[in-house]
Amino acid sequence: MHVKTMEGLAGAGKNMELLKTPMRVFREARREGNQAKMERAMRYAGEISDKAREYKTEAEEGMKEEAEEIREAKQAACEQALEAQRDEQKEQKEPASGQNLPDSLEISEEGKRLLRDQMEQEGAKEAVTYVRTGTGNQAQPEARVSVTV
Repeated sequence: MHVKTMEGLAGAGKNMELLKTPMRVFREARREGNQAKMERAMRYAGEISDKAREYKTEAEEGMKEEAEEIREAKQAACEQALEAQRDEQKEQKEPASGQNLPDSLEISEEGKRLLRDQMEQEGAKEAVTYVRTGTGNQAQPEARVSVTV
């Protein structure tokens, strides 16, 4: 909780408690019929009530500041998360240059033979491998295929 909010709430609450005393004195003076005592009690009650309003205003300002700080903190956290996500996406899109791929897949001799047999049955001269962009690459049956996970 914001310091200004705590101070405002505590001050307003304490002044509302203090307001009970002059109000009790006012009621007592009214029963007695003492006009001067009633006026003094009301003056004290008014002063205490004004202080309670000031503290209430301070508490409201503190709550507004606290809400603004929380909003800014959330916005900063969102921006950081967005930036981290962008960096992660950028890293995923950019292949690691000069680094060995962590996992690779080699086609066995039997697989190469099956590919040649299938190409002969279909009458194809060369194998075609389609990439993400939708274009085809001519692949050699003895080429090495790497898969990144």
